[in-house]
Amino acid sequence: MVIMTILKVIFTLLLCVPLAYLIIYFLAGLMDEVIKQNRVQQHEAKRRSRRQRR
Repeated sequence: MVIMTILKVIFTLLLCVPLAYLIIYFLAGLMDEVIKQNRVQQHEAKRRSRRQRR
């Protein structure tokens, strides 16, 4: 009975740890893209406002 519980824990770790790593990896990549896109939009908005002032 104890051996089965240990095997379940090991199986769960082998399944969940790589999944958690991949989720974090892809979320970090997504956040990088969102931040880059946001910076570009802010930069373009500043350019537009400067042109309108002139």
